[in-house]
Amino acid sequence: LIHTFLPGKALTWMDSYVDGKPVTQRPGYAVEINALWYHAISFALEGAKANKDNEFVEDWMDLKTQIEANFEHTFWDDQNNTLFDHVFDGIPNKEVRPNILLAVSMKYTPLNEEQIKAVLDQVKQELLVPKGIRSLSPRSKDFKPTYEGAHHTRDLAYHQGTVWPWLTGHFAEAWLRIYGASSAHFRATLVQNFEEDLMEHGVGMISEVYDGNPPYRPCGAISFASSVGELLRIKYLLSKY
Repeated sequence: LIHTFLPGKALTWMDSYVDGKPVTQRPGYAVEINALWYHAISFALEGAKANKDNEFVEDWMDLKTQIEANFEHTFWDDQNNTLFDHVFDGIPNKEVRPNILLAVSMKYTPLNEEQIKAVLDQVKQELLVPKGIRSLSPRSKDFKPTYEGAHHTRDLAYHQGTVWPWLTGHFAEAWLRIYGASSAHFRATLVQNFEEDLMEHGVGMISEVYDGNPPYRPCGAISFASSVGELLRIKYLLSKY
C-alpha cells in the first residue's frame, strides 16, 4: 500500500490550511489513494494482458494480489461494516468521509459486492444530500454545517461537512455497478436536484460547493468544472439505460 506523511502538510485533495496548519491532514494510509493505486495496477495489467506482455504481467501480478489482501486488512472495519478513512501508526480513523466512495466507484475495486453495498448504504445515509456528498458526517464533532464568513472560517469548513457536487458522479457510478437499470430513477434525481441551481449563483453553471445542511446554499466558485463535468457524466451513464 501507499503511505504518505509529511509533518504539517496535507497530501490528499482535502488540503485546506488555517494558520499554516492542515485542517484535514489525513496522514498515513489514505483510503482513496490506495484505491486509486489498486485501480492503476489493475488497469496496467489489463493492458499488458491484451498486448500479450507476459513479462509485465509476471512482474506485477503479485503486487496486485498483495494490495487486495492488505487493503482489506488495513481499511475494512468489521465492527461497523464499512471502510476506515485513513490509518496512521496503526490507528484507524473512523470518521465517515466520502473518500471511501473511490474504493467502490471505479472499474477495479479490491472489495466484494456485499462490501460495496455496505459502503454505499453508509454514504447514502450520512453523506448524500440533494446537492452532492458531504465531506464529513454530521455525526462528527468536527462537522461544520455552513461554508461562510472570512477566509479562515471558510477553510475550517471546506472539508469538514461542506457538500461537493463532483463526488455525486462516483456515488452514481457505484450505485449503477450494484443496482443497474433498476436504479435509473434514483440516479436521475441526482441530476434533477441541480436544475434550479442553473439560475442561481453562477447562471447556467453549478457551484463549487454547498452548505452541509438545508437549504444547501451554493458557495465557493460560481462555476466549477468538476461539478459540471460529473453531472454531465451522470447524464451520460443514464443514457446507457
